[in-house]
Amino acid sequence: FFLLLALATALMREAALPPRTWRIANWWLYPILMVGLAWIILMTNFNVIRADIYYKQGQAYDTEQSRDAAIELYKKALTLAPNEDFYYLFLGRAYLERAQATNDPAQRAAFLDQGLNVLLQAKIINPLNTDHSANLARYYRTRGAMASDPIDKEKYLNQALEYYRQATSLSPHNAQLFDEWG
Repeated sequence: FFLLLALATALMREAALPPRTWRIANWWLYPILMVGLAWIILMTNFNVIRADIYYKQGQAYDTEQSRDAAIELYKKALTLAPNEDFYYLFLGRAYLERAQATNDPAQRAAFLDQGLNVLLQAKIINPLNTDHSANLARYYRTRGAMASDPIDKEKYLNQALEYYRQATSLSPHNAQLFDEWG
């Protein structure tokens, strides 16, 4: 847009073209400008589309309960569109469900930690999205249900209550959140 605006401004001057020798001597500028323009278009338009394709493929694997494949595809979507909080939402949920599906305590803790990091990143990107607070509440509720130590269980459940409070304050008419909070 700015390049077109600059060209239009230059053409409005009604000045004579530079000497032909100058135009021939600087021929190398045109391919560089074309490559730069193609790169800008690719970075701003195509990566978002590619990220959405990876996200849709991840959803298909998520539906089939193939969490590992879904996680990898959601990660690829995030590498292409790192500021899209929507992809973080699904990646965090996939980590949570993957943690619930494993019996190995070390793997479970690793998946839960990765899920927490992803959910916190989503909340940082868009703090007013109710889904992020609700997913963090679900995370801590799940973590509390899995904890064997009563002190840890209470700590996690109190954290879940705080995130449910935040989520219901952002969406006060969401009955499902109040149901989960209860």
